Amino acid sequence: CAGIQLHQARARNLASGGIYAVIGEMQAGLAEGRGPESEYAVSLSTYRREQGGPGAYPQTVQVRVTDESGRVNLNAAPAKLLEAMGLGAEATATLSSMRGENKRLASVDALRVENVVDATEYDALRTESFTVLTDGDVNLNSAEPDVLAAVFGVSRDEAAGIAEKRPFGDWADALQKVGREPSTFNLDVAPFAPRQQPAGVSFSSRTFRVRSTVAMTMPGGNHRPAYAGVEAVVAFDTDGNYTIRYLRELRGGEVRCIEDPAAEDVTPEDGGEEAN
Repeated sequence: CAGIQLHQARARNLASGGIYAVIGEMQAGLAEGRGPESEYAVSLSTYRREQGGPGAYPQTVQVRVTDESGRVNLNAAPAKLLEAMGLGAEATATLSSMRGENKRLASVDALRVENVVDATEYDALRTESFTVLTDGDVNLNSAEPDVLAAVFGVSRDEAAGIAEKRPFGDWADALQKVGREPSTFNLDVAPFAPRQQPAGVSFSSRTFRVRSTVAMTMPGGNHRPAYAGVEAVVAFDTDGNYTIRYLRELRGGEVRCIEDPAAEDVTPEDGGEEAN
């Protein structure tokens, strides 16, 4: 079993290395005014002791990047936007009260843990559309149609059509492409300046979710592939410095100490729930 555990530890190190390798790529892109790619294939090597010195075995780590600011921040969004996203009036009132007491949800799951919603209400939510890890603004250029529908107060079909008109250059461009009066949006629009960009929306992001997975193979008949994955939410400041706001190892996919070669492993893509 010791060899199997070492094999798995190598895979976890590779998955973690994929996170940091892509952070470097993202820093370089942001410095040049470019957003990150949606997918990266990172070549990293793992090593083992062999006769004559360490043997290097190149591996390919797959890294996927999504814009965390395309999600709605439970700790910052206006009550009417949260209600449009499926939260009830009682839940939004509870969140508003928490903000007044300078309290914040630590995760999306905390909606249930803190009894903001009951189990039925929680199960009805598209939890992947929420976050607590951004600075609060929803990036209208990366938000899914469900989020756009809630922001602009339109049907999902209409929101899908609006999404096809992106990118939005600025608020005026967004208004022209949406084709509706801001007073109908689920945002805190200034009553005396309705066409002024409201707080809570943006057109770019510096906060991203990075998911790194690897299926590591080593030579020899005793080692089956070892699957590992790591997920992080990374925020960049205007100088390119980064902060990791969230980091976890993805569940599933560990090589087990078994003799049956027909037994199947679960890859990180299949195992575990995505935290928000």
